[in-house]
Amino acid sequence: MLWRFAVLTTAAHALAPKRYRLRPRHAVDPIRPEIGSPAPLVINALVAMERGASARAADAPEIAVAVQEMRPKLQDVLVSTCADEPWIAKYKEEGRFGLPLSDADPLVTMQRNECLLALYLLARHPDGVAVDDGAPLLKAEDFLDQEVLRF
Repeated sequence: MLWRFAVLTTAAHALAPKRYRLRPRHAVDPIRPEIGSPAPLVINALVAMERGASARAADAPEIAVAVQEMRPKLQDVLVSTCADEPWIAKYKEEGRFGLPLSDADPLVTMQRNECLLALYLLARHPDGVAVDDGAPLLKAEDFLDQEVLRF
């Protein structure tokens, strides 16, 4: 009797439409068990928005939208801080900080947006900010060199 029940249950499962089991959003991946830093996603969204994409088209997290809203003020702080440090001009290291602002080189653009994000984080969220559930906190120390953070 129990054997017949097992066969019928198996047959019923075979005839029923397959239901795909969705994995939880932040399920543990056996290849990459840890979720990486959200910094590259935020920086790429900032670069896309600088080039004219909307926040929606750039799939920007909320923090990228906040940085974009403060972009003019953050750029002024970046330029004035770099101007106050004589070693930056002496060793021609402006590109590491994303300067000049008119430079369209992809590396300089990325570094500019890294610095703008770091300025925002250091001013508004010095202990880090959560960007996505399950992801580590986004901190400036995680994606910038210590040399850049010192200035």
